[in-house]
Amino acid sequence: NSRTLKHILVSLHQNAQQARKSSLTSPARTPKSLEEHKEIYAALSERDAQRAKLCMEQHILTAAHSYTAGE
Repeated sequence: NSRTLKHILVSLHQNAQQARKSSLTSPARTPKSLEEHKEIYAALSERDAQRAKLCMEQHILTAAHSYTAGE
């Protein structure tokens, strides 16, 4: 049912936005997040897909942990 799928996607989007907002307003998280983004960008610039993938996965895991820990 597309209505159910839409509801799930809207909910996921709202949760992602809340996590992003929380992460960006965390004094402890902001500098770390910037460094993670620089690492991702460097890997992409060097066309190192595997490294970019690993950096992105680590970034997401670290952000999720920070969010769930209330940091």
